[in-house]
Amino acid sequence: MGSHSAEADSQPEWTDVQKKIIPWKNSTPSLDLETAFQDRAAKLGKSNSRLIVVASLIDKPTNLGGLCRTSEIFGASALVVGSLHYIQDKQFQHLSVSAEQWLPLVEVKPSQLVDYLQQKKTEGYTIIGVEQTAKSFDLTEYCFPEKSLLLLG
Repeated sequence: MGSHSAEADSQPEWTDVQKKIIPWKNSTPSLDLETAFQDRAAKLGKSNSRLIVVASLIDKPTNLGGLCRTSEIFGASALVVGSLHYIQDKQFQHLSVSAEQWLPLVEVKPSQLVDYLQQKKTEGYTIIGVEQTAKSFDLTEYCFPEKSLLLLG
């Protein structure tokens, strides 16, 4: 590697390496990070929605890691988990692929969940519970309100 990094990039063993870049890192130091995030989301074709994914009732690190990655990919504004200790788990990290560094994570313990949901409802969020029943709507056909909170579990 070192001074021969151009040669290393052309070698076949480097073809499967995935890198996360920070496009604004070296450009404008005074740039507001929120504006930079919005620009990044727009360039990636992600909506700058106010979707919050709440996974406080999920406790398997593998599931949470996958949800973290998926939430970041789809441009969610935050992922709510029952404990921030999950991000230290190796299984979580393996599946999140560093998405926790790009997506705000919020800790809301299951015992605090009702209060959190009530607070978000007063802030204008529509609470959407994900379940599979005979009267459920197909999420692929559902039109999410601008301020949506997706409750999983």
